[in-house]
Amino acid sequence: IHRGRKPPHGRYQPHIWQLPSTMDSMREIAAGFGSHYAKHTTTRMMLCDLLVAAALATVAIQAVYCMLFGSYPFNSFLAGFFGSLGVAVLTVSLRLQLGPSTEFKGRTAEKAFVDYIVCVMVLMLAVLNFMG
Repeated sequence: IHRGRKPPHGRYQPHIWQLPSTMDSMREIAAGFGSHYAKHTTTRMMLCDLLVAAALATVAIQAVYCMLFGSYPFNSFLAGFFGSLGVAVLTVSLRLQLGPSTEFKGRTAEKAFVDYIVCVMVLMLAVLNFMG
């Protein structure tokens, strides 16, 4: 096999990727990311990330359920879908406000958290109102 060169008959064959070495390098990247994340991320940020992941997983589960079994009470599906998505967006906003390199220098963590709680309460009121 002629890798990356023109074979004698004149047709070009691209490089053949070696899958095991690519998978090993991806594992190394993921392990490096995980160790850097664990070392340099505060517990508050990890909790925010965990809540975002849970909310997005809920969105994905609801979307798959809707595709497989239908969305008979459509208002309930939309309320749950947008409620979970809204919590994820609001939590990302809280994480940005609590981060070390932030544009919100004058805000305290307590004020950001109170704003987050108020926004989530308003979101849940809208969700409950939409459900009927």
